[in-house]
Amino acid sequence: RSRTYHASILLLLLPSGWLPGSQERHKHMPLFRTKCGTYSSAPKFASFPAGCSVGSLIAVFLMRPLQAVVNILLSGETGEKVSNMDDVAQMRIDLAAAYRLAVRFGFNEGISNHFSIALDDDTFLINPHGLHWSEIKASDILICDVEGNVLEGRHPVEPTALFIHGQTHRAAPHAKVVLHSHMPYATAISMLEGGRIEPVEQNAIRFHGKIAYDDEYNGLALDEEEGKRIASKLGNKRVMFLANHGVVVVGPNVAEAFDDLYYLERAAMFQVLAQSTGRPYRRIPEKIVEMTLNQMVGEAETARLHFAALKRQLDKDEPDYLN
Repeated sequence: RSRTYHASILLLLLPSGWLPGSQERHKHMPLFRTKCGTYSSAPKFASFPAGCSVGSLIAVFLMRPLQAVVNILLSGETGEKVSNMDDVAQMRIDLAAAYRLAVRFGFNEGISNHFSIALDDDTFLINPHGLHWSEIKASDILICDVEGNVLEGRHPVEPTALFIHGQTHRAAPHAKVVLHSHMPYATAISMLEGGRIEPVEQNAIRFHGKIAYDDEYNGLALDEEEGKRIASKLGNKRVMFLANHGVVVVGPNVAEAFDDLYYLERAAMFQVLAQSTGRPYRRIPEKIVEMTLNQMVGEAETARLHFAALKRQLDKDEPDYLN
């Protein structure tokens, strides 16, 4: 009796944006994956979903928690929760900020290169093909799956983005965020025989033992096998240099991954400038390198503060990225 009573009260208390027939995109509404592989962030039907009778709704109210009820209303099934809508909205904003900031720092190249965030094992957010990074807004960012289907968005996804990013997200559990760039100094090092980031400068020490190197260039990554081959080289590292191509940086969130991207290019720049003198490096003893690496605690918090500061610049100068 208590369950029936609370279920009845629940029906009365649900906000109008959660009920069939409402076109309101309620800000607290979660994002769900449906059987057909699409995503629904707000109900767009004028009646109960097909195959979902009033009786089944009542049964769900009586026997399942609120989450399952919302799934029924949204997708006609219990559904698999992917992410809270607010979380996805913030991911879009952070990703849009990363594109705009990459342009400011010269990390972009034409309309190529891609940044992505995994939503689950099979779907991710990524920039649309055809837009310059300086014009990308949060609402432009696509949701696509590893098969290349655009589940949400107005533009197509570029094929190399699909194979590199989709396979890297799948192969590396720590690669929640994948940033791929042809930024000039890091790419220059990828062009050298045996090119490596040398621990001869403080920024470079930050990456000591955290970089993977793919020394085999096989042309454009236009098929699944090449995507898998590239992804397999990453292992548990945070950075991967792609021979004659560019770099991939991964991380648990946009702030930490972008911070690594920024300081990686700084390290590469100093190394290329030092090499241009034709004089030998002043080597740092290994024990000092290890000691310095151990001193670099709190990187994650500093990365978040750095990214927040950079976004404040965008808020002032380019606020449309938030749209």
